[in-house]
Parts: sequence; structure tokens; C-alpha cells
Amino acid sequence: MSDPVICSDGHTYERHAIEEWLRSNSRSPKTNQRLHSRDLIPNHALRGTIEGMKDSMNAMTKFTKTFE
Repeated sequence: MSDPVICSDGHTYERHAIEEWLRSNSRSPKTNQRLHSRDLIPNHALRGTIEGMKDSMNAMTKFTKTFE
């Protein structure tokens, strides 16, 4: 996931995927409940966590390559 957003159903989705879903649906893909809004809110906390994990994985990969 690279651009997580929160939908009005309270769930987080990848922006591209939920935008594509919302083009032809007005219900939550997770709960099938009618969405109150099609507004999407960036999930900064999850994005930061994902970026932190990617940085850690990259650092670990570089570290282990030094011993090969």
C-alpha cells in the first residue's frame, strides 16, 4: 500500500483501488453498507508506518549484503 485513505465506512483502502470502486458503487466494498460520503481522508499514520517499515527493510537488506 502506498497511498492509504480512510473512506466514510471507517476502513482504510489504497487510494487508487477505492477511487476505482467508487466510480461505479455507492456502497462500502467491505460492509456493503451505503456510504454517507465519497470523500477520502489521507491516513497519515498508516502511511508513516508503511514508509518506516520500508526504510527498515531497505536498511536490513543493505546490512545483510555487507556480509555476503
